Amino acid sequence: IFFFFFFQAEDGIRDAQESRGLGDVYKRQVFTMDTDLESRCAAADAALSKGYFGRAADIMAQALETPALTPSAQARCFRVLSLARRQAGRSYEAIAAAQNSVRAQPNDPEAHHAEGLSWQSMGQRFTVEAVRCFVRGLCVDDGHCGCLFKLTDLVYVLQDQAPTCGGEYAQGLAWQVQGADDDAAACFKRALEMDPSHSGALRGLREVESGDCMREPETRWLNDPDDELHTQWSPPRGRGITVYPNALNEEQAEQVGELLESADASCWTQIATSAGAGCTAGGVKAASMMFWVWSGAESLEDQLPDLHDALGSSLGVAAHERIQLNAAMYTEGSFLDSHTDAPSGSESWERVRAFVLHLSSGFSHGDGGLFLDLETGDEFVPQWNTLVSFDVPRWHAVTPVTSSKLKRFSIYGWIEVPKLKIL
Repeated sequence: IFFFFFFQAEDGIRDAQESRGLGDVYKRQVFTMDTDLESRCAAADAALSKGYFGRAADIMAQALETPALTPSAQARCFRVLSLARRQAGRSYEAIAAAQNSVRAQPNDPEAHHAEGLSWQSMGQRFTVEAVRCFVRGLCVDDGHCGCLFKLTDLVYVLQDQAPTCGGEYAQGLAWQVQGADDDAAACFKRALEMDPSHSGALRGLREVESGDCMREPETRWLNDPDDELHTQWSPPRGRGITVYPNALNEEQAEQVGELLESADASCWTQIATSAGAGCTAGGVKAASMMFWVWSGAESLEDQLPDLHDALGSSLGVAAHERIQLNAAMYTEGSFLDSHTDAPSGSESWERVRAFVLHLSSGFSHGDGGLFLDLETGDEFVPQWNTLVSFDVPRWHAVTPVTSSKLKRFSIYGWIEVPKLKIL
């Protein structure tokens, strides 16, 4: 008999409100515009240095809500937000943030550089898009070192790959923006041999042969629902730890809670692992833990057929997303050490958000089992029929249960999007 378990996402609850972490602190303080932005960017940089990518993104999202931000301030906030998303492995959101930076300041090479880095983080399949961004940055400022260095690196990557129309076109752009018209023309011609109707190569060839000024290559904006990248989109669901009270109707919550509480010992399997020393926010993916997961002969989905749809409705799950769920039981001494819930470990799906539906009553702060948001220091006491959700990766933990009389039951899991196949 083989059991497959989903674990390492656990929960915590507090009052029925959205936790904004440092955002609440900032809202209670009064700054001048420049001081406010500098302090937020410094706080975001500090969070990034600790691996707190979610916290950094929260801080920048809060900053972007500041009234009357100048275009340059907006562009800077979006660049830092893009960096936080990129380092978190959320490449689609990194591209979207960088493109917002471009919209705010189209003549800022740093914005194009940020977008190029975000496309590059998607893998070699998107090298052409990255090249376009770095070329646009050099069209704005032909001395921008970041764009120039990255462009040079990507040309070598393209030269090592099997020739494609897009690859030859991208190399042509790289040569053209540096004034090497003969090399650019040769690349555009090779691209047109593969696809005589390629509009970018046709335009580039006309420009280099006629001596016309180079026009910036087109942008692949992330606003087309038919684009394959749209499957990487995950709708915004709040910053920090978002709490949904009364997530299920009471009858359904009682049904789920009764199933978990009445299940005999054979329905639970203990997960007990030790990640050893150094399990901190420094790239460690494993976590020390000891708690119980559902392993009944009949799956939760079979016994609770309406649960998926109910959670999907509460969480606003999009058509291309899916939910993975399981149940957990924490008894005295159970705990879950610091972890981020990422990466997913799946070759086909990636986690974008974690959630926990708490189904226990009677817990207080002194009973343990608290959810800790390690990126803000917030603590959450479990509450009945309350759904907690947050973007991943985010560093969090569950403190040891200290009560010998209470058991902490929950449904936990993730919202996932399909991974793009990187060729």
